[in-house]
Amino acid sequence: MDAGLQQLDAWMARALAALAPAERQALFRRIGRELLKRNRSQMARQVGPDGTAWAPRARDRHGQVRKAAKMMTGLRAARRLKATANPGGADVGWGGAAARIALVHQLGGVDFVDRANSDRKIRYPVRPLIGLTDADAATIKQTVLTHLAERLS
Repeated sequence: MDAGLQQLDAWMARALAALAPAERQALFRRIGRELLKRNRSQMARQVGPDGTAWAPRARDRHGQVRKAAKMMTGLRAARRLKATANPGGADVGWGGAAARIALVHQLGGVDFVDRANSDRKIRYPVRPLIGLTDADAATIKQTVLTHLAERLS
């Protein structure tokens, strides 16, 4: 890493520590909303955080795709994918049953097709749903700098 960037990161860490907890929480809420927007957009494009395309839907025994619609529309819905913030940081993710489903897709794994037919399991390929990229890190730095500049003016 460039020495200038390391100095900037150290300076931003000190500046964040100097903010009041309520102001830090407001900043982290702003960062969380931005990351949420970026991750939803990436999920809509059906690509992972690194830009690689997700594995396509599986075909049935007749060679047909069960559904031609976009994947993960339910998981990227506002009522499921949420951003939370506190003075210590921001989190973007899921809760409850949606978290279990997202984990199966994020890491790949075996899950039930539906709860009513609990004897039928399927292996899902790895489809990274959420992650932090270099572009996200740059956006976070820019958001922090913008917030501090607004605070000073």
